[in-house]
Amino acid sequence: MKFLLLLASLFIFSQARADYIYFTHPCTDSYSPDDSTFYCDGGGITNDLAWTRIWRYYVTGGGYQLVDSLDARGKECLPDSAQVDQGPGAHYYVQEVDLSGNPACVSNDVYIPGYVTGVPLEPKGAQVVQTIWYGINGRIPDPFPKTNGIFWRVQVYSDGHKSVSKKIVILR
Repeated sequence: MKFLLLLASLFIFSQARADYIYFTHPCTDSYSPDDSTFYCDGGGITNDLAWTRIWRYYVTGGGYQLVDSLDARGKECLPDSAQVDQGPGAHYYVQEVDLSGNPACVSNDVYIPGYVTGVPLEPKGAQVVQTIWYGINGRIPDPFPKTNGIFWRVQVYSDGHKSVSKKIVILR
């Protein structure tokens, strides 16, 4: 089964009321030397892109949803963009699909800040009692990253379980 590499270059550009995500279509297929090892890149040059899927998760909940599927035929290795809806704030990622329907590795998750809705952001069950941010150099002592970068967030809930969000990109 053939997979594709989606280059982990996903960025945000805000302009008045329109928000865009920018990404680069993959150049190579994935590589799997055996049944238990998988690499997102290292395969041969790809020439069979079909679609670019854009997934969104609003901060108010509901899980990731497919919001758009764009034609990607003939766009291997090329930069591209898509206009997205910020809503109350949303996380986005991009995933490529080849002509056989095989999905690629997903891109980094990007957060686009939204507008205030008055809707509580806490889950209806357990409440977040602690949030810990990590950067590439380890734990961040402040309660929220104050610079641009890629971060990991761990949330501890009142019932004891933890939620880890990886690759949160913050651009100010």
